[in-house]
Amino acid sequence: MYKLKKMLKSILPNFIKSILLSMYDKANRLVLQRYHSRIFNRSYMKDLKAADQQQLESKLSFHAHALEKGLSHEDLRLGFGRTALEKLAETLDIYTRKGFNKSSISYRNTISVLNEYKRVHLESGYSIDYFNQMFDAIIDEIDADKSGLGGVLCITKKPADKQNFKELFESRWSVREYSDRPVDVSRVKDAVKLSMKSPSVCNRQSARVRIITDTEIIKRVLKVQGGFTGYDTPPVLLVVTSDMRTFLASTERNQPYIDGGIFSMSLLMSLEFYGLAACPLNAMFNKKRDILVKAIAGIQDYEALIMFISVGNFKTTSKVPKSFRIAAEEVIKQ
Repeated sequence: MYKLKKMLKSILPNFIKSILLSMYDKANRLVLQRYHSRIFNRSYMKDLKAADQQQLESKLSFHAHALEKGLSHEDLRLGFGRTALEKLAETLDIYTRKGFNKSSISYRNTISVLNEYKRVHLESGYSIDYFNQMFDAIIDEIDADKSGLGGVLCITKKPADKQNFKELFESRWSVREYSDRPVDVSRVKDAVKLSMKSPSVCNRQSARVRIITDTEIIKRVLKVQGGFTGYDTPPVLLVVTSDMRTFLASTERNQPYIDGGIFSMSLLMSLEFYGLAACPLNAMFNKKRDILVKAIAGIQDYEALIMFISVGNFKTTSKVPKSFRIAAEEVIKQ
């Protein structure tokens, strides 16, 4: 077989070899797309009632975090989050009926967030009959929680030059509300420059960053993005993309997101280092929204959207979701 391949390479014209290579690459791309699509379709949660423990815990974390974000608003809107509460009540009921582990941190965090939600409303004199009805079966469990896992924190930014790497990393929070002081865009550019140290596949450096300061464009982009509702428009919005022209084969189809993700985390830490508050925002779009955002922000078709990052100056103190973390032992697989 090897000799046959070698002989064919030597006798076939170059244009025929190019056609065959193109056909092979296309076939390989389709096989890989179908392979990973099947795995993803088998894995993500499609039916709440058929979900396993991991899927239900992810659902709990999703809605509990939505409540934490609401609780972190400086201008707290009492009675918020009815939809998230309804979803949590339904998910908790299924989780309990299936006999899943109530000592898991995801479950305990959810109970803690509900405890904090109730406490804040009671202290404000707001009627929460709706809450008590939704969670009637576990209201005693919610009332008894003293873990403090969920809720909000008030943070004060420390000078980065007074922190080592561990302290800087651990002090970074996603901050969604900013001071009125104008942002020095040169510091944003410094953060991008520092992020260029990020590794990338074969040093191809596909990451690109749009720095948007036009308030109207930011509003239009965030309206499509949909994850910043209820907050004031940030003074600066970054759009991180990957230039897909830097990739060479169909087997690299995931690399734009890998390299873009690595760069984005570096950028978040660099912004923190330069004293800027920031919050990463997802780019989970369907085709229509992807095309629309690219048109608004002037992004080329060959760029893969990685994430948005809202940027501003820190206030004297900032309220942020506690955003629990699972133990490293659950992440490490040996």
